[in-house]
Order: sequence, then structure tokens, then C-alpha cells
Amino acid sequence: MQRKLHRRFVSFVFKTLIGVVLGIKTKDTQCGFKLFTRDTAKALFRAMHVNRFAFDVELFFLALKFGVVTA
Repeated sequence: MQRKLHRRFVSFVFKTLIGVVLGIKTKDTQCGFKLFTRDTAKALFRAMHVNRFAFDVELFFLALKFGVVTA
């Protein structure tokens, strides 16, 4: 099943914005699996502010900021 044109457009705009504004170059920030050590997870989740929509984007941003991952 293919996504509707407006859904693809919104997805493209969102992905482009997070790439430009936050420097996140991953293809899928909403993927369901993220693996961190316990200490890293504690540090990242304590620093988070977003707890609903796009929390995973903030998680990726903080991981970049803390040097856990590279862009």
C-alpha cells in the first residue's frame, strides 16, 4: 500500500527540517529500535523535554549533542 501524496510531502518537509535545523541526517528518526547503554540512556532521557510527538527527534538530537552518535 502506497502512502498518499500529502503524507509523503509532510514526511519530506519534516525530515528536511530536522536535517537542516537540528543536523540529524538519519533516514528514519521514528524507527522503533534504539539501543543505548544504561548510563547513556539515563543521561539522554534525563535531558529530554519532549514527551509526546517527535520525542525521538529530540532523542537523536541529544545523542548527537552528547557525542553518542555522529551525523
